[in-house]
Amino acid sequence: MITIPNAEQKRQPYYRQARASMRKVLKSQSDELCKRLRDCTDVKGMILESEKPVRPEPVDKALRQIYGKTGKAFAQMILKQFGKRKALDPKMRGRVETDEWLMYMDRFVTSRLGDRIKIITGTTEELFKQAVRNITEKGLKEGLSVYQMTKEIQKDLDISNLYRAERIARTEVGSASNEASIAGAKSLGESLRKVWMGFNDGRERESHIALNGTTIEMDDEFMPGLAYPCDPNGDAEEVINCRCSIGYEEKEADDITIGRF
Repeated sequence: MITIPNAEQKRQPYYRQARASMRKVLKSQSDELCKRLRDCTDVKGMILESEKPVRPEPVDKALRQIYGKTGKAFAQMILKQFGKRKALDPKMRGRVETDEWLMYMDRFVTSRLGDRIKIITGTTEELFKQAVRNITEKGLKEGLSVYQMTKEIQKDLDISNLYRAERIARTEVGSASNEASIAGAKSLGESLRKVWMGFNDGRERESHIALNGTTIEMDDEFMPGLAYPCDPNGDAEEVINCRCSIGYEEKEADDITIGRF
């Protein structure tokens, strides 16, 4: 079995970086909303401001940084576990420390994470509308001013930002680390199978307990949408906060299918 030892432990510094990055993004978005709310003259204006779309560009930029740093590191880790064997692609061969893997992860964000960015941004928009509706309704009953209601809205969003940043960081670092691991393994051009490596501490999903140790072909899925733990194509209930990782088994000569003419 070839895998990254203590993969979850090795993700910790990347979780911290990603969490800080996402907190900054979410905080800036809620601060921007509250700045507009303070300029309103009445509740109607506040509600209208809360319904304005949120720009997705800051989330996109943050995810590119998260995937770039995490992906580069985990590609390097898995290639080290394979004994530094040469990748078939000359651009990837012995060059993990260069920009090639950063470029690979950037292309991955562009091609695979569009829906994830929309979901994160859409959730922010819904939270904005919900917070403003709830607090202005309460504020009108209590005779609060626009300024006072805005302060309450800011407190409410600051709390949700902390939880969301943690959840997003864990999910995206998990996705980036496993995607990079598989890309690194595939770059060797060897005959491998992939193995689901569960993280079992009593808080894992039942479905992931069942998958632990499951071995499949490199291009197959462990379940619909899940080619690896935290796959962006997977259902949210199978992906969010997942801490599982991926391992590899080398095929025996008898297991390798030989093509016929």
